[in-house]
Amino acid sequence: MTSLRAGQNSARPVASPDDDNTVVNACESKVFNIGRDAKLRDKFWIKGQPYSVVSMLGNDLLARQFDGATVYQAFLSALSYHRWHAPVSGKVKHCFVGEGTYFSEPLFELMAEGSGEINAQGIAIAQGYLAALATRAVTFLEADNPAIGLMAFIGVGMDEVSTCEITVKEGQRLRKGGEIGNVPNAVRDQMMRYDPKWATFNSVYINEKVKFHL
Repeated sequence: MTSLRAGQNSARPVASPDDDNTVVNACESKVFNIGRDAKLRDKFWIKGQPYSVVSMLGNDLLARQFDGATVYQAFLSALSYHRWHAPVSGKVKHCFVGEGTYFSEPLFELMAEGSGEINAQGIAIAQGYLAALATRAVTFLEADNPAIGLMAFIGVGMDEVSTCEITVKEGQRLRKGGEIGNVPNAVRDQMMRYDPKWATFNSVYINEKVKFHL
């Protein structure tokens, strides 16, 4: 069962709600990867799954502002709370849902040249690849904190999931922790892109599970 019911504020309090230097997690998820110095275009389909910024952001004009960005990616499981919340206070600069593939899997996940075994972990190891090809809900946020500036949140549909709903509009102001969208069912990724000059993750570890307000 997937939980779409809106939670009470007391159940998930926002960390440092009035401190614009603190960025909160956008949803309940397990850390998959933290990538640094992401290129505008890269070979996301190869085994290392380097992040390709333009591909993930749907060739949007704002994508070029994220050349060399830091990427934080986390996995939102099917049984977790399926609403996304603003990681910072600020204004929605642009948002859209980009159409994607259905059950696409990279070659490195399957049998190589007809030999070997299919990787039993399946999409769990291909999340970087799916971030460039699956259905994506992209929201660009201009943070109130000028040191943060423009950041991008991406909700990624995985496997058979093709519905990502954005519940905010361009120009809308958001307080940190305010809802920005949701996913009706199944599994999702969340991704955030930051200016590398200030993005640090000293207390976050790969495969660590975190609530949506970190």
